[in-house]
Amino acid sequence: MLGYTRHQSPQIRQQVALALGQLAASCPLRSETERIISTLGSLSQDSSPLVREAAMTALGSIKSDQVLPYLQRGLNDAVSDVKKAASLALQHARHSQSPSSKPRSLWENRPGSGGMGE
Repeated sequence: MLGYTRHQSPQIRQQVALALGQLAASCPLRSETERIISTLGSLSQDSSPLVREAAMTALGSIKSDQVLPYLQRGLNDAVSDVKKAASLALQHARHSQSPSSKPRSLWENRPGSGGMGE
């Protein structure tokens, strides 16, 4: 799939960005997620606004602090739709990484977790 990130069609690159975001959001392997984030970071600087917007959306679906610099850079994009996607993705990323959600997702299956907030 990574070979299609350089396809001449912006629509293909857009779909690849969205698919990579879905893959990384569901992928438990840190090394693969890091590769995907790097690839999406490159797509976030694509010549096509459609691709940049899709990359912002995809990055926002990944629970990793590594996406934040790309999303923050997207806030300065010249195209308003890309800025909006970056802003929404940042809100989503910050919400999903909030302290109240982290302990539940990281500790809920551990013995003695106490079940706070449940």
